[in-house]
Amino acid sequence: MKYHQIDFNYLEKKDFKLGLFSDLHIDDKYCKRDQLKEALQYAYDSYDGILLNGDVFSCLLPKDLTRFTLAHAIANRDDYLDYIIDYVTDFLAPYADKIKIIGMGNHEVSALKFHATNPAARLCRQLKEHGGNPQFGDYQNIVRLRFDNGSHVVTYNIWMCHGIGAGAKRSRGALEWDIVYSRFDANLYWMGHNHLSEIDNSGSLTYANKAGEILTIPKRGIRTPAWIETVPVRKAEDPYDIKYGEERYGTPTAMPGFGTLEIRIRSGKIKDRIYID
Repeated sequence: MKYHQIDFNYLEKKDFKLGLFSDLHIDDKYCKRDQLKEALQYAYDSYDGILLNGDVFSCLLPKDLTRFTLAHAIANRDDYLDYIIDYVTDFLAPYADKIKIIGMGNHEVSALKFHATNPAARLCRQLKEHGGNPQFGDYQNIVRLRFDNGSHVVTYNIWMCHGIGAGAKRSRGALEWDIVYSRFDANLYWMGHNHLSEIDNSGSLTYANKAGEILTIPKRGIRTPAWIETVPVRKAEDPYDIKYGEERYGTPTAMPGFGTLEIRIRSGKIKDRIYID
């Protein structure tokens, strides 16, 4: 787990928006790249920052005996890992200066484990050549948004974790929120990983403040969906290309989308709103 701080000046600007993206899988054959580009461009033009919560890559490499097949490689070359890191860098380069953090996902972890290189870390370094300065995140992170107007500071904490568990397609990951709400203290809890889409408003915390007042505050979570076509659609005459997701998931998952975190600062206090586009 890592701690990260992202600074904003609210001397004049009082309203902020952040785009929350996960599971981009940019180098995957079935990535919805056109839709993703449109969403990233919208966030770049309209928002104050973009956060990437793991699985930016698929990194399906020949030694991945579970997922890799020749049909899904986007290039036929021996330096395939180097190629896809450059490919993803070029894809994200137009948005580099708005990308605040890039976290680890299970696909990046797998590449690090079996190929001794970290594609997420390399991506962070390479985006600096395109005017960006993204922080290199962990699989779990506490991301503190710090708003300073020169005389007053307010903060907002995001527990940013790529995701836990296997798939939870039947429960849709609902049971996970109780676990993380009880273990971590944050204003917002954010996961991806299982390619589902959800806003959870079921959590709360009751405590006594310094004045002895009993207060209850909400605990809310957001699960952002993936940008990959889990069940590929083929023409009747096409060959069958093996797809790991068809066997494992069984049914289609959520439509592609990204989360929006709106922050409004009024009288030195933060009001937030989260939703998925």
